[in-house]
Amino acid sequence: MSRRRTYTVKPRAALLLLLLCALAALPFRVQPQEDWFRTGTGIGVEKVRLAVPAFAARRAEVETPAGVFNSTLWSDLEFSGIVELVSPSFYPLQAPSQLGEMNHAAWSGAPTNAQMVAFGNLQTLGQQLVAEAWLSDVRNPQAAAWERSLLWAATIMQSPGARSNAAQAAR
Repeated sequence: MSRRRTYTVKPRAALLLLLLCALAALPFRVQPQEDWFRTGTGIGVEKVRLAVPAFAARRAEVETPAGVFNSTLWSDLEFSGIVELVSPSFYPLQAPSQLGEMNHAAWSGAPTNAQMVAFGNLQTLGQQLVAEAWLSDVRNPQAAAWERSLLWAATIMQSPGARSNAAQAAR
């Protein structure tokens, strides 16, 4: 006659076996893979600190479009993500509107600490809105300021014209 063996499982061993099965069933934490390609604007590059004082309105009829122009220019530059805009609360009291009014030391020193300043003025030529704009490297006063005179076919009394012109200037 053959004898049959019976095995008894001790409760401690059963609990250990159940715990091991439960741990094996848990998903392992997946480590994120190292990105091979990184895309975006200004990745790994220090942003230029840019101060953009409000463009001065040279005539009273330009004040409303100038307000729209200034707010659109600021918001477009801020949204671009390629520059760090200096808060206007840090600006010197005298904001330039022409190249001769630029005080490099005031804009490059504390608390402004700007690297570049974009400034200019808005005026009219008939029914055209004219913007004179400069971009100055305030840490290098000997460098020539980049200048651009812009003439847009925008009716002065229409704010949407000033808005689209500011968007074009920000590009």
